[in-house]
Amino acid sequence: MASWRVCNSRASRPVKTGMRTEAATLRLAVLPRAGVVMDAMLVAAGAGLIAGSAQISISLPFTPVPITGQTFSVLLVGASLGAARGGASAVVYVLLGIAGAPIYASGDHGWAVITGASGGYLVSYPFVCLATPSSCTSRRRSCHQHGGSSSEPGLSDCGFQDAPLLLTV
Repeated sequence: MASWRVCNSRASRPVKTGMRTEAATLRLAVLPRAGVVMDAMLVAAGAGLIAGSAQISISLPFTPVPITGQTFSVLLVGASLGAARGGASAVVYVLLGIAGAPIYASGDHGWAVITGASGGYLVSYPFVCLATPSSCTSRRRSCHQHGGSSSEPGLSDCGFQDAPLLLTV
């Protein structure tokens, strides 16, 4: 569904967009009428992205917790899929690792990882996915209130002002 809007104070003419501009998440903008099968595929893809980014791991000598790409992917999944689907993706990721799939950092898996040094991070991922969309869309305003800037919520609204909220989760 194409729509017209003025999205920037520098633009003097309307800009045609192919996505829904009022959508709260990237998933709603791209797939506004997704069914149960598509939602399941998106949840699986989100869990796969988190698992894949866990394999990007840098071990540090002074801590047992490695630096991984999971932090970025958890925020990305939460912001792009929304609270329910993003949270479900993170829950699927954590449960698959507990069940024995080698998807945690460096191919680790099992209950020992959850009860170890990285466990708190892993358990927090579903909560981070739940908090990220509300943080990104809480400042949804019209173009007029922004003085002509974009009113699209979602990833574009996540700014540095959200860092304290996301760090507390």
